[in-house]
Amino acid sequence: MKKFILKVLRIRKRLLFNNVSKKSRASVEAAMFPFTRYIDFYPNATDRGYRGLIKKHYSKFIYLMPGSESKACHALHTELNQLLSL
Repeated sequence: MKKFILKVLRIRKRLLFNNVSKKSRASVEAAMFPFTRYIDFYPNATDRGYRGLIKKHYSKFIYLMPGSESKACHALHTELNQLLSL
């Protein structure tokens, strides 16, 4: 679960770095904050903890995922649904 969160954060950071993100930098950084903070403060958290984090901040996490015009959009949403259903 932690790897999936880090993957989504890495994708969004790369989109910002390459100036192809259609979302504002400030709103993306605000959405990333709870996830980066949790990972920093709880490096050995369980999947259950990460699942709770995503459920608590679901709208922010969905905001960070690539949009529907991205090739990875469908695959990431499918993987997220599988991880949350465990």
